[in-house]
Amino acid sequence: PRCPSRGLTLSPRQRIVIAREIAGLEAAATGDDVGLLAELEADFAYEGLETCAGDSMCQTSCPVKIDTGALVKELKAARHSPWATSLATAAAERFATTALLARTGLGLIAVARSLRLGPLDLGGALVEAVTGWLHETAPTLVPRIERGMALPKPASRLPRPGPPTNGAPAGRVVYFPSCLSRILGAQPGESGPSTALAVTRSLAWAGYEVVHPEGLGGLCCGMPFASKAFSAAATRASEHTMDALWRASREGADAVVTDASPCAGTLDEARSALASTGRNLRIFDFAAFWAREVLPRHASLPRVSGLAVLHPTCTLMRHGGTADLLAVAKAHAAEACVPASAECCGFAGDRGFLVPELTASAAAKEGAEIRARLDGASGPAGVYSTCRTCEIGMSRAVGRPVRSVAHLVYEAIAGA
Repeated sequence: PRCPSRGLTLSPRQRIVIAREIAGLEAAATGDDVGLLAELEADFAYEGLETCAGDSMCQTSCPVKIDTGALVKELKAARHSPWATSLATAAAERFATTALLARTGLGLIAVARSLRLGPLDLGGALVEAVTGWLHETAPTLVPRIERGMALPKPASRLPRPGPPTNGAPAGRVVYFPSCLSRILGAQPGESGPSTALAVTRSLAWAGYEVVHPEGLGGLCCGMPFASKAFSAAATRASEHTMDALWRASREGADAVVTDASPCAGTLDEARSALASTGRNLRIFDFAAFWAREVLPRHASLPRVSGLAVLHPTCTLMRHGGTADLLAVAKAHAAEACVPASAECCGFAGDRGFLVPELTASAAAKEGAEIRARLDGASGPAGVYSTCRTCEIGMSRAVGRPVRSVAHLVYEAIAGA
């Protein structure tokens, strides 16, 4: 009941049954069964693998905790060619270049889309044709950018971290901007500061000296590679990042804060492995840090008027972090709520770009509920989450910008 693709392609149980059937045919296929096997494998590539969000939300509803998302990742890993594995490893080891190429690609697409000849949308047609051809060639790597698909701009330069700006000093914190906030900038219709700027200024307002880990541009938690079942690349990226965070935090003396809850969840898994070596780190997403470290130190905090509607990410729902997100919103907005239909939006890192129909199906019910709440609000209202790609996915479903909860905090502080 929590699978993002259940209304589009297959449910977790159907994936298991078909995967079992394919395995049986592979072991003993003869005669007509050979043709059936070929048809099943061809259909399962899209129906079973590409449209699986891999978010493991299925496990939260399974009475025996079967994780079909993990199964799908194993099936994907078995299909990786040596060339693809080597490319993923190279991308992880040279992540600064990977991020630069992604930002450059977004910039080039924006320029190309601006080309027009009178009423003819030449740029949009060109981008759709070129990316369509590339998507056919590499469907798991390059999305087909249709003319109506809204894309974010390249992320702006990160703000310079610095000393606290308000109140009594509260200590020092390592801010690790996620690769999402370093690559994906404002969406159409969005205005105001970047997520990184909102986080930096909010932490400084709370009395923290903010620092970045050394070599930030080349750091990644590893999730982009783990979600595609490139485990070796994910491990290399994660280990490199954890070493940098250990040094930046003065060997665990300072907390580490990131602006994406999935990134925090991945880093926390790596932290557990690091702790086995005697190195302990405290890692938070922004909402958890603000709820647990900042709110207890303030009897009252500035608020914005109106309603804050929250979309908790899969990571928050799986690990019990929704309460932190709600606590932050209630502290800084006159009213806050989590929709009853809140579930995985189906964006799943890059699925929302590669198979946008997955996000459209997964987020439809929650999007409709949020629109109804916004239409019924008596005053100003906004929608907030804790991951840039989830915010993009929900923006499509809601029809208006969805931003990081850090923007809610910053708007309250700036308006005080």
